Amino acid sequence: MKELKAVIFDLDGTLIDSVDAHMASWTEALKKVGIKDDRGEVKRLVGMSARDISKALIPEGREEKRGELRLLKRRLYYEEFFPSRVVPFPDAVETLKQINDKGLKCAIASSIDSKKIRMIAQKFGFDRYIQAIVGADEVERGKPNPEIMLEASSKLGVIPESCIVVGDTAYDVAAGRAAGMITMAVVRETTVMEALIAQKPDWIVMNLSELMDVLRTVMP
Repeated sequence: MKELKAVIFDLDGTLIDSVDAHMASWTEALKKVGIKDDRGEVKRLVGMSARDISKALIPEGREEKRGELRLLKRRLYYEEFFPSRVVPFPDAVETLKQINDKGLKCAIASSIDSKKIRMIAQKFGFDRYIQAIVGADEVERGKPNPEIMLEASSKLGVIPESCIVVGDTAYDVAAGRAAGMITMAVVRETTVMEALIAQKPDWIVMNLSELMDVLRTVMP
């Protein structure tokens, strides 16, 4: 393992408790465009970009409907669900601070747009501890493709092998592994465990505070 230089965080479900709100907004948006989520596909897909989720939910050749779905979901989430239901996890800010205090850089690599990441980081006080942000609008291919993780390490000015990726979904772990990074899964109530374990993360923790325990074992 290379000397650790940075920690790259997913946002939704990792730093903020927002997955239920995302699932509710996707489900409501599907209803509004006349599609039922009978098989619970939304839960399985959360963690991917909105573009990729809409492709998975709506058959090929219906791009206009996919675009309508994405716009509806985005409006529902930010106007109806986000203000009342989304909060940071209790240990999020303190964990980011402690990581910086250890001389490590932090980044957020998320499947939402970078503008929204910055808004959320400022709202919840993450921004003072974050040295780089990468959103879905800055890459061609979203998670589980490694592009977003590689862009984050590039922005931080560190090599991929010196990074730990922290996320709550199989997509985060898969992207981190494909980028050649160490991976850590944070288990949440909404985590799809079978898919997560299949990706073989290097560590599995139950909260962000446990991340610091792991860092103490791998850093001098």
